[in-house]
Amino acid sequence: AICTTGICGRKGIVCSATLFSINNHRHRSVFRTGCGFFAWLRRARDGHVDDGGSAGMNAYANWLLPNERLDDLTSQGLKIIQSREVFSFSMDAVLLARFASVPSRGRIMDLCTGNGVVPLLLSTRTRAQIDAIELQPRLCDMAERSVRMNGLERQIRIRQGDVRTIHRDAGCGAYDLVTVNPPYLKGNAGDKNVNDHIALARHEIACTLEEVVAACARLVKSGGKVAMVHRPARLA
Repeated sequence: AICTTGICGRKGIVCSATLFSINNHRHRSVFRTGCGFFAWLRRARDGHVDDGGSAGMNAYANWLLPNERLDDLTSQGLKIIQSREVFSFSMDAVLLARFASVPSRGRIMDLCTGNGVVPLLLSTRTRAQIDAIELQPRLCDMAERSVRMNGLERQIRIRQGDVRTIHRDAGCGAYDLVTVNPPYLKGNAGDKNVNDHIALARHEIACTLEEVVAACARLVKSGGKVAMVHRPARLA
């Protein structure tokens, strides 16, 4: 059985405990704790997050490529590289990182990591080694630079790869926790964004939900946990 940990967000409530059951107490706590993030996420999306002033920004300027910006994660001084040209993280990723049941040590895998926000936030809660997989080269590069910029390269390793085959290199049953914030729209559902980066993040173009679940099952060890944020209707 796949175990999951209380998560909710724009995609809806996913789970708590085992087999996607819901713990009402934790569900309410998510909403109370998460409310303050919404305004901040809107500012981050629009590029208005406080970066510490021009002096603070200049210190990080060498990490940025054209059309990229630096956003403050408001957690232990962490910052992350983002761009309007690719998919920026949302509340779902923040809640996934904050409310997953995290081992103090061991190994964690984050699938569909995007620009690396989940492993960055998880690093504030654990000393476990964190591997993160992203298919898109540009997002993978942004995530790697964010990790190095924050001095976390000893704890977090970003890898470019396909979730459907990553077990061949990462190993089966190797992780105490697997986290994933996958695309939540079926490939034939609605109009796809003309931006390929965003389309891949929102629609099941490169992988399906069934393939993501299968990847999690291969990677997690016996007795380990999987935490996923997704729309409840897709898990019915």
